[in-house]
Amino acid sequence: MHKLSLHTLTLLLLAGLASPVFAYTSSDQTTTRLTPLTGLYTVTYSFGHGSRDLYLPIGTERDLAYGDSSDRLGYSVTDGAGGTTDAASTAALVFSDATIENGQYLVPAGTRSTFTFVAFVRTPAEAAATDYGIKVNHLPFTMVVDGNSTDQQLNQVELREYQTAAIELNPAN
Repeated sequence: MHKLSLHTLTLLLLAGLASPVFAYTSSDQTTTRLTPLTGLYTVTYSFGHGSRDLYLPIGTERDLAYGDSSDRLGYSVTDGAGGTTDAASTAALVFSDATIENGQYLVPAGTRSTFTFVAFVRTPAEAAATDYGIKVNHLPFTMVVDGNSTDQQLNQVELREYQTAAIELNPAN
């Protein structure tokens, strides 16, 4: 019976490897206070598909809502109370070693690429001490099937993994 279980497991594993399974994961989130007023936030994730090309955004846009039709990654600055805030300024971009094609990252069929969303958050000097974090609200991608493009996006449950911890900025206030 043990050999049958091992044999069955091996067959299932090989069948799973042979099928074109879509894969995306969020593997790491970091927060770093660079100065009392400035934080650096990163969210690292991977995408790939066994039989389909994927295109993912390079550009970002703050406060872009889930479900928007934009081809940019949307994000918000979170506050310590679990809401969002407009009290800080930001600069953000997505980095990857993936090939850039038509203004987006290309992940060819049968490969996987890693991406890092990087955001700088700077608070005004007069702002009260607050915990700030970053949350990805909208992560679109385009899937190419037989030459036809289909716009997709991660759903809100999946996006829960695309959020950093919060760190206090302006601790002297």
